[in-house]
Amino acid sequence: MTRKVVVRVPNMNKNPKCRTRALTIAVSVARVESVTIMEEKNEIAVTGEGIDAVTLACLLRKKVGFADVLSVADVKPDKKNEPSRDGSGALATTNNVPAIGWRDGANYNCYYNYVYGHPHNCPYHHPY
Repeated sequence: MTRKVVVRVPNMNKNPKCRTRALTIAVSVARVESVTIMEEKNEIAVTGEGIDAVTLACLLRKKVGFADVLSVADVKPDKKNEPSRDGSGALATTNNVPAIGWRDGANYNCYYNYVYGHPHNCPYHHPY
């Protein structure tokens, strides 16, 4: 389920450092695929697989100042970007490059949490 979260950060156009911090925070949230900045409206549109809008808003409020979640919407995937299957049931290839897929549940994003420290499910975790 891909979501698009639109967040308003009013200080973005006044201060370039604030804009840089807001974009850095938006990109650092887990499972983010793209971040779009709309400068006229002081808005950031964040698109990704299962993004938590509350976590994003709390991080922006903590580091940047005021942040307001305007909308959270599900985005339907484009059918033209999905790999098609040929008659044999195998995934079709494009330009002689095989289609590669990731295992389900193999999300090895290793990140540090400010409050809780290093996550225990990270493959690079050292038991101290």
